[in-house]
Amino acid sequence: MEDKGFLVGDIGGTHIRLALWLKQGLFMERRILSASVPSFLGFLRLLQGFWQEICEKTGNRPAAISLGVAGVVNANVARGINLPWNVDGNVISEEMGCPVHILNDFEAASWGVLAVEAQNGLVNGQQVLHVLNAGIPPANRPRVVLGAGTGLGESAIIPINSGYKVLVTEGGHCDFAPRTALEMELLQALLLRYGRVSVERVLSGRGLSEIHAFLTAKQTGQAFEEVTPWEPSKITSLALSGENSLCVQTLNMFCSIYGAEAGNLCLKYLALSGVYVAGGIVSYILPYFLKSQFLTAFCDKGRLRFLMEAAGVKVVSYEGLGMLGAGYAVSCG
Repeated sequence: MEDKGFLVGDIGGTHIRLALWLKQGLFMERRILSASVPSFLGFLRLLQGFWQEICEKTGNRPAAISLGVAGVVNANVARGINLPWNVDGNVISEEMGCPVHILNDFEAASWGVLAVEAQNGLVNGQQVLHVLNAGIPPANRPRVVLGAGTGLGESAIIPINSGYKVLVTEGGHCDFAPRTALEMELLQALLLRYGRVSVERVLSGRGLSEIHAFLTAKQTGQAFEEVTPWEPSKITSLALSGENSLCVQTLNMFCSIYGAEAGNLCLKYLALSGVYVAGGIVSYILPYFLKSQFLTAFCDKGRLRFLMEAAGVKVVSYEGLGMLGAGYAVSCG
């Protein structure tokens, strides 16, 4: 039987990624700025155009559409969190005349992790899995996936019989838990500005800007609210080059908080079979990240350090992970 594949997408607050998913991998990949698509109607027109392009170039209609969306999914509708519009799979199905599957973006990322593991960490012949802590991970225990980008996504993978169940969470919107005196000062500064501080407020692209502004205010004596935020890309670029010590301090603090949150997620699910770090930021800073304080903060869990040191921790440096998972989830279902 001919593999017609699926039209798959990863719909985030910064980028919309689309591709044709076949068993061999992703093809005809497209990336569009989310800000250039102001409405659900505009997104629907974008899908229709890409669908037509697939049909013309392959001679086949995709068997289904599967989209991972950064939002809360209910009844095949995703309510956008970092998007100004919702994604209604029922409307898309009616318009396109095919089955449509709407997944949370980190539900899709979790299936992407399973797809990558099934391929021994290889995508298009390149190794995209990087071991941060080999540990001594037991088989058939839960795994967790988290990743910072526009926001912070978190999910869990539970082994069930001969397959898996992916549990969607909104863990990125839980409260930020500081561990050091400096992090407590950061929390206090953010509380005065926002009233409530989620962990996503700190672990995201915006979070990099917030941490840098806080450290700038602390160093210069300015009021936090008077500091002009820097773009995350500028902060990471100057940190990676070592040109700006405050940017280096920002990225160090970010990676340490990231490790602590990954450890918290691991403990909540006893995810000893694997902790997977994904997301756009880690892909960009990968060599720096692998040498950062992430793992030290991850393992720093008091009497349960022995559990953390036994957990496997891997980094997934593949931007198409959500699309890969969106297709893999349907093919497994």
